[in-house]
Amino acid sequence: MTREELLSALKEGRKDFHGEDLSGADLSHLDIRGVDLHGSNLCGANFWRADLFRVNLQGANLSKARLEHAHLQEARLQGANAEGAVLMEADLRGAYIYDAVLSRADLSGAVLDRADLDGACLQEASLKEASLQGAHLWKARLLLADLQEANLQGAFLWKADLRGADLSNAKLCEADLVATHLSKANLQEADLRAAKLACADLWKANLQKAVLRMASLQMANLEEAGLASADLSKADFFQANLYWADLRSANLLNADLQGANLQGAMLEEANLSGANLQDARLCGVNFYRANLRKANLQKARLTGSGFNLANLEGANLCGADLQRTNLSGVDLREVNLDGADLRGAKLDGALR
Repeated sequence: MTREELLSALKEGRKDFHGEDLSGADLSHLDIRGVDLHGSNLCGANFWRADLFRVNLQGANLSKARLEHAHLQEARLQGANAEGAVLMEADLRGAYIYDAVLSRADLSGAVLDRADLDGACLQEASLKEASLQGAHLWKARLLLADLQEANLQGAFLWKADLRGADLSNAKLCEADLVATHLSKANLQEADLRAAKLACADLWKANLQKAVLRMASLQMANLEEAGLASADLSKADFFQANLYWADLRSANLLNADLQGANLQGAMLEEANLSGANLQDARLCGVNFYRANLRKANLQKARLTGSGFNLANLEGANLCGADLQRTNLSGVDLREVNLDGADLRGAKLDGALR
């Protein structure tokens, strides 16, 4: 069907075009609101600035179609194939895109607020500077996707696959990322305030200078994650795995790290003032110049750790395992060491 044939049919009041072949057709600027195009072949079609409000594109073939600046609010795209399609700055607010294929599609600058993308395939798609506020991306596949500076505030990403995705400078405040796969993802300088990341896999993820203030990371896997200079104040890391994580100069003020695994973690110059590290595993940790003022380290395992120039004023190390730790020159006068195991610990020059 050509553009002229479509226009003629529309003038006659026809709305049902399901299964039609419009591949390669120039449909730019057309007003086809509410039209039924489900199951149609729209491969390579040009919808530039077209009005597709509430159009039914369910199961349609939109591969390599051009939809720049198109209006697709509340459109139905579930199960559609839009692989390699161009949707730059398209308006997809409230659109139904679940189970659709958008791999390698260009959605940079697109507006997808409140859109339903559950189960959608967005592998290697570009969503740079896109808005996805309140969007649903449950179990969505976003491997290696580009989400730089994207706005995902309040988005639902439960169990989404974001391995290797670029989320640098993205806004993820209050986003639900429970059990999300984020291994090797780039979250540098991302805003994750009050985000839910319980049980998320962040193995080797880059979170340098990210803001995770009051974020929930209970039982999350952050093994070998880069968190240098990150704001982790009041974050909840209950029983999280931070094995060999880089936390140098990180702000962990009043953070909850109870039962967390921090073996081999780099905590040089980190701020752990008021942090709860009860029962935490901290063997072999370097606390050089770290601030542990009023930190709770009851029953923490600190075997072989070093506290060179660390501030332990008012810290609670009651029952802690401090075997073979280096406490040389540390001021321990206001530290609670009741029941602590100090066998083999270096205390040369320590103030007690």
